Amino acid sequence: MSHVPMTRPEELLALHHTSYFHDSSFAQLDGNRLLHASGDGFNLSEDGGLTWSAEFPGHDTAGNQVGSSCTSLVRLSGQGLGLVGLGIDPAATTPEEKSSSNHLVFWRSDDLGQTWQPPVRITPPGMAHHAYQNVLLRTASGRLVLEIYIFLGQPYGPDNRTIPIWGKLVENQWVSTAAHFYDPHFSAVSVFYSDDEGRTWQRNRDAELMILRDWSTHFSYVSEPSVAEVAPKRLLLFMRTGLGRVFQAWSNDEGETWTRPQPRSAVCPRAICWRYGTRRARRTSGAATPASPRPSAATAVRCGSSSRTSSPCTRRPGWSQDPCVRSPRPNSTLPPASPPPSAMVNTSRPLPNTAAGPTPRSS
Repeated sequence: MSHVPMTRPEELLALHHTSYFHDSSFAQLDGNRLLHASGDGFNLSEDGGLTWSAEFPGHDTAGNQVGSSCTSLVRLSGQGLGLVGLGIDPAATTPEEKSSSNHLVFWRSDDLGQTWQPPVRITPPGMAHHAYQNVLLRTASGRLVLEIYIFLGQPYGPDNRTIPIWGKLVENQWVSTAAHFYDPHFSAVSVFYSDDEGRTWQRNRDAELMILRDWSTHFSYVSEPSVAEVAPKRLLLFMRTGLGRVFQAWSNDEGETWTRPQPRSAVCPRAICWRYGTRRARRTSGAATPASPRPSAATAVRCGSSSRTSSPCTRRPGWSQDPCVRSPRPNSTLPPASPPPSAMVNTSRPLPNTAAGPTPRSS
């Protein structure tokens, strides 16, 4: 639980102490009934999130467990529900094989979660795939959009040794920062979408999103993406980076193609999440019970650590690995900031046609 006091405690209706952490997602069933999914467990509320049932398991029609980590729950048409989670290939036996076989799967229910169909695989084999929690979006057209990320690299720490604790190498010293251990890994983002309510899935056509720092093939990672629908067919994607800024990309075709990631003005090296404009109840896991549909891009975003135990720090923008613990490198500058939120959500502004390349300069 954060040591920072609430600014408006009088608005708190209920406080539920939980340990769901990275796996928590909600869907509104009918009336005030809400379903919460976390890992392989479910909870039901009959009063809009004020009180919750004990956790209960879910099983598909084949008798197998429903749900896993990377949880995302979404309401479909009619009495339909969709659930995304992480799958592991049954043939994987060693920890390395299991990790490299991570993939996203989709369960479907046609009776508001009473029964579930066996899972459908979303991401292809050959590379480990992950997703942030509560990121599955159903757009105005009914398309399901799931933003995911891959990561590459050996798991060893400095000097080819196993890392002693989660942390980072700071000034040649291993420091516990309660942060993700990103030093030896590279990650990139892609988007999968379905037009038949999760029965089949396709990937965005223009390959993985990553940060191109210059045209000499200097790249930087992006991960833990989160998407919102700004207007019909127009999507805004926010991504976590190690460069001291939240990066964003735009799509004008409901996720099929994307602009190159560009930095926002927000200084935030930690994980990002959407902030709901209205809350019926709050959970200490960081998830909230929404009283309204998933937020639009017009709502605010906040930055915060994805760890339970990280401490506040001075955020210094720069190209360094972690602005919380390292100063910007000499002679380094950030790219120009993206337009302010008021300009970003102006749906009358056309999306630049990046596929056509840069506009030629007049001689």
